[in-house]
Order: sequence, then structure tokens, then C-alpha cells
Amino acid sequence: MSRPTNLVPLLNVADVGMSIEFYEELGFEVKQKIEADGALVWADLEHAGGGTLMLNAKDIIAPGERAARAHYSDTVFYLTYPSAREMHGRLSGRGMDVTEVEKQPYGIEEFYVRDPDGYEIAIGSPLV
Repeated sequence: MSRPTNLVPLLNVADVGMSIEFYEELGFEVKQKIEADGALVWADLEHAGGGTLMLNAKDIIAPGERAARAHYSDTVFYLTYPSAREMHGRLSGRGMDVTEVEKQPYGIEEFYVRDPDGYEIAIGSPLV
């Protein structure tokens, strides 16, 4: 059985830069940032004591489009695996409602599934 290699909270926030400043005060350091059209839209933070956190700009798509999407609500639990495609096959083979695996510009293949309470789980793996 494939096991996750990491669990990273992904928080959709109003202002990625302001959130970075806040979390830096708590001992987090920026590992990676992504900008789109001159705006900071995503950041990966790491805490010196262990643990990571991702921040995502929640308003980079129109509210109506966001509401229509099957993923990206307020909080997403992000699991990394050696192969997102392998996990996708396993979960879809068990009848779970999963999104398609998509290649992301930040070097990850990922898909989404919801737990029984409706929480979003993103599953990703590095592109090779």
C-alpha cells in the first residue's frame, strides 16, 4: 500500500504577502513563492521546528467560478505521495469521486477528493 510522504495544510488567504509576514513572526521561512500577473498567489513555508504550510490566494479566480469548482474551498489537506497517478487509480478504483490528475505549473501532478465530511484532500506528487 502506498503511504503519504507528507501532510501539508493549504490555506486559502486574502493576501499571501500579509500572511507570509504573519507566519514569519511565528518562525516560518519562505521556501518558495509564485507570482501571477505581478501578484503573489502562492507560497510554501517551513518552520524551523518542523512542519510546513502552504498559502494560496483565494481570490485568483472569480467567486462564481470558485463556487462551481469541486475543490479549493477554505482549507485543503495536501498529501504528497511518490505517485499521484497511482493513488488516483487506487481511489477511483474504489469508487471514490476524484478529480482528474492535472499537471501544475509549480512542478506537481495533483488531484482532489473529499472525505466523508466534505473536507478537501489534495493529493500530489512531483513531476518527473
